[in-house]
Amino acid sequence: MKKMIMLFILCFSFSFADTVWLAAGTSASVDLGSGYYGGDVDLDDGGLEIGYTRMLKQDGKMGWGLGGTYHLAAMGEDGFEAKFLTLYGLGTHSLSNEMGVWFGLGLGLPQGDIDEGDAGLAYSFGVMYNLNEKMILGLGYTVNSTSISESGYSQDFDFSRMTFNFGYRM
Repeated sequence: MKKMIMLFILCFSFSFADTVWLAAGTSASVDLGSGYYGGDVDLDDGGLEIGYTRMLKQDGKMGWGLGGTYHLAAMGEDGFEAKFLTLYGLGTHSLSNEMGVWFGLGLGLPQGDIDEGDAGLAYSFGVMYNLNEKMILGLGYTVNSTSISESGYSQDFDFSRMTFNFGYRM
């Protein structure tokens, strides 16, 4: 059901197209919190995400918008797959005509092998470079948090990764 709702939102959003982007994650890791299985685990696959951003307001160098992402390829290793469907608010700040920074804050819904997990905080930040009026390259850092409860015991997870982003303004 979650996937159907997200697909509907994405399809509806394309009728008001702004920026569609693709992000390839690298250096993925999961922080298992301080519970029984605590510690950091490095994952082999950083994932591949597709996203959509709709800028709502541009005021001088500052911009505000809404967006969403979905993992096309999961983070994970050895048969373990962690994906997220993320809805977020976005803030941007132009440093020059070509360069800018961004910050996203939202809600991540776990998918894949962690779909039993609770929705959690998702945040990201990074830099972007405008290649021209239509194309953008960027480098970012993204974290998705979730908590999984089993037999009265709860474990927190923070999935983090660096991303290389390519965006296209419609």
